[in-house]
Amino acid sequence: MEKGDLVKAKQGTIEGNSESLGVGVIIEANIEDGYGGIRHRIAWTKNSLKPWLMYEEDLEWLSKPKETQMTSDIVKRASEFASKAHNGQVRKYTGEPYFGHPVEVMEIVSEVIDDPEVHAAALLHDVVEDTPVTIKDIEDEFGPRVAALVDDLTDVSKPEDGNRALRKELDRQHTAKASPDAQTVKLADLISNSLSIIEEDPHFAKVYMKEKALLLEVLTKGNPHLFSFAANIVENYYKDVKKM
Repeated sequence: MEKGDLVKAKQGTIEGNSESLGVGVIIEANIEDGYGGIRHRIAWTKNSLKPWLMYEEDLEWLSKPKETQMTSDIVKRASEFASKAHNGQVRKYTGEPYFGHPVEVMEIVSEVIDDPEVHAAALLHDVVEDTPVTIKDIEDEFGPRVAALVDDLTDVSKPEDGNRALRKELDRQHTAKASPDAQTVKLADLISNSLSIIEEDPHFAKVYMKEKALLLEVLTKGNPHLFSFAANIVENYYKDVKKM
């Protein structure tokens, strides 16, 4: 396991119900305990406390969304639609198919919201911004609520609106008006992207994480556990930067 990996606590490894922790992200990997054991520091989606140290054997690595997340008809259709829309696109740093990102976002969201339409919107959150698909296409295929969620999640700024700082301010103003469900998906998107960028592009991370810190200021309607999770990532990033 490595920094940035998604994990779950195995049943019976901690007091209480490990399902109550949700998904975790490794924020510090391969910490030796002095006795030959390897631990990782984990931030949890459903726990607002500081990150936990857990032994690797007590963790389950997540590489695919749970089958139960894909059982709903609308989620299946959204998965097929988004996969087709993003076909040929790859993640900037890894070269992996881009569709893996919306799946990861949906997986994180599903740990705190049990709503197939929100799961569908998570899978579709980048299709209008990054492909020729329109909001009307989404509404025709998935209905007005999913379309409204995707609209909330789509940046409104255009290149002609000014420099990056001005464009990001316009996008933050748009996000501030988004529904609580849309803000929860946005938090999951922030979590997924931040971990990737911190790991793969430290230079751009300096700009990106400053933007994400500002974005958190308007995501207060989103799920509180994901908000705490995202805030932990930002806080730990700046702690790590100070150590350099």
